Amino acid sequence: MLIAIAVMAATALQSSPATPTVGPVVADQQDRAKDEALIRERASAWGAAFTRGGVDAIDDLLADDFVGTAKDGSLYDKPTMRGWVKAGPNLTSSRTHVNRIRFFGDIAIATGTDDMVGPAPGYRRIRTVWTDIWIFRGGQWRVIAAHDMAGKLD
Repeated sequence: MLIAIAVMAATALQSSPATPTVGPVVADQQDRAKDEALIRERASAWGAAFTRGGVDAIDDLLADDFVGTAKDGSLYDKPTMRGWVKAGPNLTSSRTHVNRIRFFGDIAIATGTDDMVGPAPGYRRIRTVWTDIWIFRGGQWRVIAAHDMAGKLD
């Protein structure tokens, strides 16, 4: 009897996928290339929104249930980010560089840096190293989580 149960369990495991499928399965790399280009564009738009005080861009880029971790370790949400951006412009300039994007179904993990120049009168140079988690929801890529840390300037 024990052998029969073991055989049935092994058969069931073989017929079901080892890992659950999350979201749509992408048939070819060209589809992912489009997603990657869009995420790169949207990551740059986030930096630009913070520089120019573009609250509408924040509404479009961040999921409503977004949670971020600031450089000091504190947590912030979408309304907090909206407040920071609305109080801006916070920077004189910002340049976003996306180093890598990896896809897991309808989740994408992007890593990169932002090189910024702080506001007047100090015009301090700032580098942030970040990881953003994007989710494809409602037909659009949005940031669901972010983690920032201070980066070393060259």
